[in-house]
Amino acid sequence: MNAQAMTIRSLIRIRGSATLEDAARLMCDMSMGALGVDDADHHFVGLVTERDLLWAMAQGKDSGQTTVGDIVNDFPIVVDGPISSEKAAERMMSAHVRHLLVRDGDRLGIVSLRDVVRVRSPMGHRHTPTRRRRPPSCAGCSATPS
Repeated sequence: MNAQAMTIRSLIRIRGSATLEDAARLMCDMSMGALGVDDADHHFVGLVTERDLLWAMAQGKDSGQTTVGDIVNDFPIVVDGPISSEKAAERMMSAHVRHLLVRDGDRLGIVSLRDVVRVRSPMGHRHTPTRRRRPPSCAGCSATPS
């Protein structure tokens, strides 16, 4: 199986002018761990991950004022599809990343390390649990810590 086939969803994108709070909310709502970042003209400029958001918070950045463009990784790993799950895993591991962008013509998709693990697991997709859903108290990503 190749990385292109592992792409569960197209890359969800956000503008660089959006706040970190906006990005966190979108990631939460879409159950995504990474977002593509576009400039004002809708051109792809990079990737922002949940780790990037955590790093920014740890640095004391104001999530309501800091923009995604301030922390965007403008050198994400991009490969042309198709790519085998083995090669995708090798690229991720050698670059120390958990997300790999896969270009298919003009379309850009994303493969996560979790996707690779699912494909390479002896159990495959059959026994993969469904994604956890937010409890009602977390609606809108405004949950209070327990």
